[in-house]
Amino acid sequence: MQDKTGELVFSLKKTACYGDCPIFLLKIYSDGLVKFHGEKFTEKTGYYTNQISGEELTAVINEFVNANFFEFEDEYTGEMLDLPTTYISFNYNDKTKSIKDYYGSPKELKRLEQTLDRYRKLENWTKQEKID
Repeated sequence: MQDKTGELVFSLKKTACYGDCPIFLLKIYSDGLVKFHGEKFTEKTGYYTNQISGEELTAVINEFVNANFFEFEDEYTGEMLDLPTTYISFNYNDKTKSIKDYYGSPKELKRLEQTLDRYRKLENWTKQEKID
């Protein structure tokens, strides 16, 4: 693992529900480093790292910028029960925004969550003892 990690650009955290909802934390850094901590109901449990290309990172950043991520509400909640909560954050150009999404968020935000979620399925992960 690298000695110095780049700046955090994205994070995606999913919490528990009453069923088999995946519980994990995914982080993507400015140097393309991807960190994953799977707790339950994920393809892998434990701590892992991976790497994406600079071009791929730039494409995801552009997707978030074009979707006006910084314009979304800070929180989406509703009177539903038994849903997982998704926490998503984006740090770009000295701006940081974190969103709590429980229920009722726009389709565009859900699409961005799915964009980050697909990185759980990368191949060639490197198992780690622990990551921060």
